[in-house]
Amino acid sequence: MKEAMELLSKVRMGTEMKILPEISSGELNRLILDAQAGHVMALSGSGEGKGNRRNDIRYVEAKRAEILRDRLFKFLQHN
Repeated sequence: MKEAMELLSKVRMGTEMKILPEISSGELNRLILDAQAGHVMALSGSGEGKGNRRNDIRYVEAKRAEILRDRLFKFLQHN
């Protein structure tokens, strides 16, 4: 989680400094919210009834990375 927050903080700084394409504050805030463990599980469809995945830190971290990578890549493709 800490690594994701540091990455998103650097993305925010990069957009503010015009080093990276502009990403709205709303989109960055949404990414920060969606990086939270509960949101990761909801977005990945791995909620209740999926065994012990909910408590598997490695699974949550992998899904978090996948979600952030995909969303940032899609955003960069549109700019």
